[in-house]
Amino acid sequence: VAVRGYRAPSFSLRPEHAWAMEVLGEVGFAYSSSRHAVPGRTRVGREPRRVVRIRGLLEIPVPTRLGLPFAGGAWMRLWPEALWRQLVRGFRPRPERPLVAYLHPWELDPAQPQLPGLPWRTRLRHYGGLAGFDARLRWLLRQWHWRPLAAELETFHRLAQEAVA
Repeated sequence: VAVRGYRAPSFSLRPEHAWAMEVLGEVGFAYSSSRHAVPGRTRVGREPRRVVRIRGLLEIPVPTRLGLPFAGGAWMRLWPEALWRQLVRGFRPRPERPLVAYLHPWELDPAQPQLPGLPWRTRLRHYGGLAGFDARLRWLLRQWHWRPLAAELETFHRLAQEAVA
């Protein structure tokens, strides 16, 4: 199976990295999901909240509510359960603003070995909430009919506007 999408570590692609979108397209990626609009981490006004095209490559942003991501990774594991479910239920996906959920394969193994000596923030981000992740993922999967992003690329291309890098 060909890998069609890319996500930068810690959503680290910023507007000043628009050149990277060209490179990703040149090496065969169809889309990126490497940005989100989060106050304090990004200049929110310049971050996409909808599917956009940046230098020819689709950027399919991770959804946010109340200015915070919720649909995967540490964000999905660490929110208090009631608040997290409220964030999920309150998101209204649309063709140009899909609910992009993601996970890291290691999140499926709550008994994974833990590295000693990590700073507390790193330990929290990587190991916090692992015990309940499986149940949250199962609940999330029951909320909608899910499709791979690659299955929607034609729709995204039709709806995407060219963004200012």
